[in-house]
Amino acid sequence: MGRRGSALPVFILMVGLGSFFAIGSSLYFDKYGDVIQGEVFMKTEDIPTSPGSLGCIDMQRRVFTVTASYHPPGEVIPIFADIQVSQRDYDRLRVHSRILIRYLELRHSIARLANQTTATWLTDVGLKSPSVTSQETPLADVMTSFPAIARITRINLVGQSCLWRLKLKFPYQRVEYTFIPSSLGDVVLAADKIDPGSGGKLSVGTLVKILYNGMQPRGATLVDATRMFVDRNKTW
Repeated sequence: MGRRGSALPVFILMVGLGSFFAIGSSLYFDKYGDVIQGEVFMKTEDIPTSPGSLGCIDMQRRVFTVTASYHPPGEVIPIFADIQVSQRDYDRLRVHSRILIRYLELRHSIARLANQTTATWLTDVGLKSPSVTSQETPLADVMTSFPAIARITRINLVGQSCLWRLKLKFPYQRVEYTFIPSSLGDVVLAADKIDPGSGGKLSVGTLVKILYNGMQPRGATLVDATRMFVDRNKTW
């Protein structure tokens, strides 16, 4: 008990120092980074899940990444960098879109969009309290699609850090699928949280019927699935 108690302040101190260094480096980037024109090479959307000793952890966030190509002075071939962006920028950009990129002259592979700053980065990656929620079936502007399931994950905990987690007495399944909503015109990753075993026999590659709102396609819900885990986890 004593060893664990003494290790916790050290861990918190290390996290604090790491955060201070990251923010300081980002502020330096704001002021001294060079701006160059580049192009979107690829787009990737993900919903992170962290494996743990008690089961999979729903990190309760999305990661939007664009892989950008650009050609700094002095480089023989183009540089490629993965840049995390906001959902707004992700949906706005397309493959081959021309973009302005801020990069470090000392290390050309460190880059972000020119319109990103330390303040916007903190807003995009800010932590939130873990909670147990599910999507609501859209009631207006309802559209239908039939995507194939890309991934199914059984979730036992929710949270965004080792110090900020909530263990579930009633786990749920997160079912993910990609499709092109007519309202957006580009591929999105949608996911529904459902009771394990509901919605029929589900497996990766299975075609499923979903309902979605044209303004919020990522909240698409599976037809015939149940979501009783939300209320059950509120009462124990």
